[in-house]
Amino acid sequence: MARVTCSFCGKGEDEVPHLVRGPKRVAICAECIDVCVAVNETASPYDGDVLLTGIGHLVTNDRFVEGTLGAIPGGAVAISKGVVRWAGPEQALPIKYRDLAELHCQGRMVIPGLVDAHGPPIAPGDDPTATWHAQLSRGTTTVAAVAKPTEVRKTLESGAEALPEVGVLADGWTGPLPLGAVRTVGEPGHQVDWVRLPDDADAMSAIAASERTDPRGYIADRFEESETALAATRRAVVAVPTGWSAGGKLGPLWGRATVGLGSGGVARYGRNDSMALAIWLAVRDFGLRIDEALWSATRGSAIAMDWTERGHIVR
Repeated sequence: MARVTCSFCGKGEDEVPHLVRGPKRVAICAECIDVCVAVNETASPYDGDVLLTGIGHLVTNDRFVEGTLGAIPGGAVAISKGVVRWAGPEQALPIKYRDLAELHCQGRMVIPGLVDAHGPPIAPGDDPTATWHAQLSRGTTTVAAVAKPTEVRKTLESGAEALPEVGVLADGWTGPLPLGAVRTVGEPGHQVDWVRLPDDADAMSAIAASERTDPRGYIADRFEESETALAATRRAVVAVPTGWSAGGKLGPLWGRATVGLGSGGVARYGRNDSMALAIWLAVRDFGLRIDEALWSATRGSAIAMDWTERGHIVR
């Protein structure tokens, strides 16, 4: 029988007091459960100043760092006043940062904050601020929230209270493009920022009609027949894996266009509000490698939404 290990720290069941097993060989050990509880129940003592050490692999997405995802083994990150001041191998850490309050990561991987390029819509009666805090607790720091045109102002105001940055995808908009942090989403052939490719449409005709309007990119959760046509546009693509209607493979498209990931879906069919789950579904359903999916959920989504300062860690 294959050895079962914790999906978070990698320790085997012979190395930890207890290992809780889930479906598809996903597991979490008692030690990582304790860490999760502590994070949720204890206020952070760092107030924007912290030195992260003991990082197994520091994913930077920095194109000037060699290797997959610009990952640095044995990395460290110095953060002062909420801004990354230095990142690199721990052994090269400048002396001036060694007095910062230290958080030892115990060999875990550290990645940039997740960027949700198609964030969850706010249901009527929901507290939008609570939704953003839930996203933040799952590692998502930047969200392009889906909202009706009449809810744009409310969504922006509520997001500003909880997230470092939030934009809005105004769903169903087909008129003049608004300014600022709003991105419009509409049907094929209309002048909008993002064209939503519907499941039941002729993908080739929809893309051809939309290209005449010069959109920023396309949003879809199925890619059986549209991959080649989307690649030819050389525009950004936001994939929304929800686990119920996904189809087609994104591997070749990922290599020819900027691919971002988003959450969403419909509750009765498999709604997904977690970017961590979106990464897993992108691997399972869209055929991405884990490094491709992780890049798409961080740097790819940031580039697609024109948040160019996010999704990577640079010195």
